[in-house]
Amino acid sequence: MAIKNEISILTRAEQADLYSPPIFSIEEQRLYFSLNDGELAVFRSIRLRAHRCYFVAILGYFKSKPVILDIAYSQVSKDLMFISKELLGGKGLRPFTPSQKQKDRLYAKVLDLAGYHKWDESQHFNSLFDHLVQVGNAWLEPRYLFDTAIEFLASHSIAIPRYTVLQRLISRTMQQVRKDLAHQLNQLTSPELHVFLDSITAIDDGLSLNQLRGGAKSLTVPELKKELALYHQLAPWRTQINGVIDGLNLSLKNRQHFGELINYYGSKLKRFKRAQQHLWLLCHLTERIQLALERLTDGFIYHIRKQQEAANTFAQQAVFLSWQSAADNVTKAAELLHLFVDENIDDNQPFSVVRQQALKVMNDRDIQTLCLYLKKQKRTVEEYQWQHYDEQCNLLKQLLRQVFLCLDCEAGKGSEAVVAQLQQIQTEIASGGPLKTMDTSLIPKKHLPWLVKQDNVNPQRYEWLLYRQLTSRLNGRIYLPNVTKYRALEDDLIPQTSQDTLLASSTLDRLKQPAELLLQEQQHRLESALKDVALHIDEGDNRNVIMKNRTGTRWRLPTKSATSLVNNPFFKRMQPVDIADVLRYVERETGFMKCLTHVLPIQKQGFTHQDDLLAILIANATHRGVYGMAQISDRSYEHLSTVQANYIRPETLHDASDVINNAVAALPIFRHYHIQEDQLHASADGQKFETHLETFKTRYSSKYFGTNKGITAMTLVANHSALNARIIGSNEHESHYIYDLLQSNSSDIKPDVLSTDTHGVNHVNFALLDLCGYSFAPRYAQFSSVINDLFDVTENEHGGTNLALKKPIRTNVIETGWQDIRRIVLSLQTKAKFAQRAKNVKLALSSKIHHLNFRSQSALASNILVQHIEQPMHRYLFLRLMD
Repeated sequence: MAIKNEISILTRAEQADLYSPPIFSIEEQRLYFSLNDGELAVFRSIRLRAHRCYFVAILGYFKSKPVILDIAYSQVSKDLMFISKELLGGKGLRPFTPSQKQKDRLYAKVLDLAGYHKWDESQHFNSLFDHLVQVGNAWLEPRYLFDTAIEFLASHSIAIPRYTVLQRLISRTMQQVRKDLAHQLNQLTSPELHVFLDSITAIDDGLSLNQLRGGAKSLTVPELKKELALYHQLAPWRTQINGVIDGLNLSLKNRQHFGELINYYGSKLKRFKRAQQHLWLLCHLTERIQLALERLTDGFIYHIRKQQEAANTFAQQAVFLSWQSAADNVTKAAELLHLFVDENIDDNQPFSVVRQQALKVMNDRDIQTLCLYLKKQKRTVEEYQWQHYDEQCNLLKQLLRQVFLCLDCEAGKGSEAVVAQLQQIQTEIASGGPLKTMDTSLIPKKHLPWLVKQDNVNPQRYEWLLYRQLTSRLNGRIYLPNVTKYRALEDDLIPQTSQDTLLASSTLDRLKQPAELLLQEQQHRLESALKDVALHIDEGDNRNVIMKNRTGTRWRLPTKSATSLVNNPFFKRMQPVDIADVLRYVERETGFMKCLTHVLPIQKQGFTHQDDLLAILIANATHRGVYGMAQISDRSYEHLSTVQANYIRPETLHDASDVINNAVAALPIFRHYHIQEDQLHASADGQKFETHLETFKTRYSSKYFGTNKGITAMTLVANHSALNARIIGSNEHESHYIYDLLQSNSSDIKPDVLSTDTHGVNHVNFALLDLCGYSFAPRYAQFSSVINDLFDVTENEHGGTNLALKKPIRTNVIETGWQDIRRIVLSLQTKAKFAQRAKNVKLALSSKIHHLNFRSQSALASNILVQHIEQPMHRYLFLRLMD
């Protein structure tokens, strides 16, 4: 058992399981207590009957797990009786207890037979300690180090020592790793950076921990100003912070863990040693700076697009109002015309005097609008759009311009001039002066009348135009190297030098094939499928299809409405069960709550708060929240929120979900839900949820939320089991996340076929999923239009059906870009193997591929799409929706 003040690694149940005799079934007893010739010889060399039985028992236990057990007769009496009857015959044994010397002699024989060594601290400690220190630099977590130690002992044929020995060893390992990191940190960190880090934990004015942990909560202007202020405080130290973290060579896991400790401890951070504070802060700051840049970039894009929409709305309304105003002012036109025939006006008077009298009747703008009205013309929408931008000068100066100065732009192909101009105005804005260098060649012709007057460029409008061009080109024509989401695709791809090595070790057979061979195979399958479908139509093999007109090409499938019972009598026999009781039963069967670990690995496991965790899970699953649960239970809100912060995290929920899904997959009934016997069919869909609070992912969607905002929950489901999920903004395209849902699925349930609705469809997914070994089978809302776009359905001279593609597959494009396709897919596969912290890189890479829509990948996708339509499993759908 764990000694007091030692690090907590295993729960009491886990300790008992490891250091107690295993409980064998009859079959296991026969397996583990059977002896080979060598073991039988040693068995016969033992004189006493009781010691022989004890020897066989501990030998069987050691085969089960290489631990030297201290067992009493009462613990293993059933096994000893079994051994006595099976190996020695006759009656059973009387209770006995071997002395410690006898146990040592018997275990020496067991170790010799098994080829193992007993743990000797003088011989084995240093080698295991050095190994754990090396592993600790990758992931400094007690349970991970414990498992690593067990693997090291097994590989070196060393029996597992006492739990206290491993506790002490792992404690020393963690101390040594922290000591080494502190030493490196002092060498790498400048005195100025030390002072800055100290100021964060101080109470004085400046950047506080609360500011660091807080920041913007949404895309509103006040929240983005908070994030901007925070970034301005961190930006001067970004180079030094990144240099220190790179010099420490910390793994992604350790960086993530150390960074999360800032959020957990908060103001209590000052209780720890200075070096430990600085290490955690540096890890947190690297992620925080990246997060700030991403938030500011998203906010910049959001407000530019929002102003574009607002400008369009304002312009449409203004055009209508100006036209209406002109109609109302028609009567005043008579007064203006009367000025030309008014005898009281001297002919020698200047025209400016007459103009002043006319302006007393109507202002000059209303006169211009009235003239357009009389000529049945309207003011242009663009004119009012730029008027709207003129009114947004405060937003431009106070937020957008400041955010723009934080962005480092790099040019893609065709955007060199735009980026050069953006960098130039960054310099001019940073110097505090007006814009002087404005390249009019970047102004589209339709905007020239509103930006250039008498060869003078309106600087504010020109600035708006450049921001709009920057936003529209962030899909792959302009890059932001410091923001993961908007970096160049090349930055996320594997080096070309390692492509051949990764390809050789890849399990994707299609990717290893030459492009010519793969295309020949696909072309043959396509031609066969086209002939087979046409033949089945002509021969009437498909009984679900009824030909209404043999001379035409339109078919109809008569449908019969299905009747269903609202309340099936079967369900009346089922007794209602509380959801909490269901969760407790699932916990007993699967132990999923063991995955809900404390944010600090040295703390006790989540089973000590089982009821609290059940309440939190139910509260969040029913959208009540812990505050709502606290109102109807005997738990306070403060207590539930603390437990939730300590135990409920995306990674712990993901692990718990995998445990449940794996248990479901092991049930015999699971395979009976298969749509196809030889393949597992999954589906992915997004569910819309309206939110009360604004976050960076909440967006407007009038179709689902009316005038409110919400988010989309993308879920991967197979046989009624939710395998994976991801929250995205309601403005994001669901198809960009299909690949990630499949690849980041860590459960034992591995789908073969994936279906989505129309929102999950794009050309890239067809090619990408096919190359990765999946079948993409989306359900189109307008399937007939897809058929009409792809195929020509005609009749030959003999009255038979001919199916042919309208456009040929561009095989030459696929062959030319085959190496690029390979590199992209291998990069995605490599990113998928990274730790959870690298997930943003993989998502950004996947999204960039969808945005760029490579010609070669699109051509390959067209080929896969056609074959998907022609697959036998889709023939029924193909024929049914032909009309």
